[in-house]
Amino acid sequence: MRPFHSGGQFGDWTDSNCYRCTKGAHRLGPDALPDCPLELALGEAYIDDGNITDAIAARLGCDTGRYCWQCAEWEPTEAWKDEWRKRHDTGDDKQ
Repeated sequence: MRPFHSGGQFGDWTDSNCYRCTKGAHRLGPDALPDCPLELALGEAYIDDGNITDAIAARLGCDTGRYCWQCAEWEPTEAWKDEWRKRHDTGDDKQ
């Protein structure tokens, strides 16, 4: 199945998931191949015909009815958690 309609959607999804995940290839260096099998499968699909297997789609939590869903195996980085807290700070000490 093809999870994205364009390279732009692929980029949006990987920016929202892989680059904010503790398993993302970004942590290995600029030229590193992903060791996450999901990110690797998406990269291979990107340079091939855009298709992934149904098994990979299921692991991704793929929801083709939504534009940018959350990866089912996503583990947020500490930097992302800090960014989320800053954006959602209500200024209320009752948290």
